Amino acid sequence: MSSVLGDEECPRCGGVLCWERHTRGYWHWTRCLRCGFYESERLIWNDDTPALDDEGNWRFDHTKVVGRGAYVLKPKDAIASQVGSLGEDFGPELLRDFLDMDLIQIDCDPAKSYITYFDPETRAVTVLWGEMKPDLYVEYADE
Repeated sequence: MSSVLGDEECPRCGGVLCWERHTRGYWHWTRCLRCGFYESERLIWNDDTPALDDEGNWRFDHTKVVGRGAYVLKPKDAIASQVGSLGEDFGPELLRDFLDMDLIQIDCDPAKSYITYFDPETRAVTVLWGEMKPDLYVEYADE
């Protein structure tokens, strides 16, 4: 496997837009850790060969979540974090369901975890739970 990893400033919210390009498997993903934007594209395979469309071009499976927020969940005594995007239907009732999960209340460290809400009209990111560094991209980019 060979991948190229990188990050840049998110054009939607100014957060960290992380990306990975897999050069042998022909797939990539992009995710913002503040507003929740997520996009991935993966080559579709038929056994050992790439699937082709009617014109003979490779077929790709494309996923895009515009995002109404993001979450980074860092379990206590763990190295890795779980990250994800909140879809367009995210609202107060779904936040209650999310917070009721044992993963957050029991296992996650709120000082190293967060859930955000992104308002696409004002482009504002609000932390709903946990702690997120206010200038996440600037601080991350300087390291």
